[in-house]
Amino acid sequence: MELTAATVASTTDKVSFEGHSITISVIVVLLACIVIFIGIPSNIALIFAVALSPKIRNLNNFIVANISFSGLVQLVTVIPWQLPSIISGTWPFKPWFCKGTFLISFITVDALVNNMAILAIYRYFVVVRRRNYFLRKKRVVMTMVFIGWLIAITIPSVLMLVFFETSFIPEYGRCTQDQNDIKTAILYKFMTAAGILKGFVPLLFAYVRIFWEVRKHSMAVKSEGFDSQPSGRLGSQSHAQARGTNSGGQDISRPRLLTQREVTITFICALNFLLFIICYGPIIIATAIFDGKGEGVPGDLQKMCTLMYWIGNTLNPVSYAIIHKDTRTALFAFIRKTLCRRSPGR
Repeated sequence: MELTAATVASTTDKVSFEGHSITISVIVVLLACIVIFIGIPSNIALIFAVALSPKIRNLNNFIVANISFSGLVQLVTVIPWQLPSIISGTWPFKPWFCKGTFLISFITVDALVNNMAILAIYRYFVVVRRRNYFLRKKRVVMTMVFIGWLIAITIPSVLMLVFFETSFIPEYGRCTQDQNDIKTAILYKFMTAAGILKGFVPLLFAYVRIFWEVRKHSMAVKSEGFDSQPSGRLGSQSHAQARGTNSGGQDISRPRLLTQREVTITFICALNFLLFIICYGPIIIATAIFDGKGEGVPGDLQKMCTLMYWIGNTLNPVSYAIIHKDTRTALFAFIRKTLCRRSPGR
């Protein structure tokens, strides 16, 4: 069933329906407003800080800035417009806009997953495959990010505009894909699961391998009795040893040990992966449980799960910037500089 003005208008008298609590809806909206007020300025500041601050302008933060941009798009074009309908159970705007918010939400979530997977792959080659420089080149990383965005935009757009139909669901306060028959329901669930798994699998693999590599190097440092140098390298091997030769010039064919900075950045990226699981886990688990029962997710539970993945999609890169010392310093310096320029009398 295609979304029409009549479809939306038919929901205007459905203020009370099963699974809807006005209290839960108001709480979700209030928390979403906090996410908007924090997320929009902080994501904008993070993107500009990475672009304009040479100290943090690197490939790792370039990927983080793309994650931040996907969250910013959702903060501006999706979340604010769904808040009235979450409370009222009606869609107050044009029908095409309801379909548009669903499409953009699909794109931004897919872009988040793709870019987080790219970040994990990049960290994997920085920490585990340190001798392979191919996937650490600027051109290669930028191409991967471009392909990630291309996939995130193309596949949902084709599916939404050609194969899927959307309609407004009063219980959820937003548009979603119609699942009126078994074929469309299976296709939608398959595409949703594939979209999550295509990012989750490389994320899990990369960070498990990274954890093992960091643990292995830490144990090697302890067993060989090395102490950390002021430079932050885990171990007191000389620079010649890091290149693969000992003090006598003999080839020991050993990769350099990890720097403390590499370990710290990777640890922060892993924490953001954990935040991703926490925020997206509830909606995935709830959908799986109620689909197994042959039922739809209750409206209030769906709204709370939606709020959780809004938080994950919009505040994930900001949490990275706050935890990482160099990025946090550059971000706050950029904000102070911007405010001072705009402040009168300065």
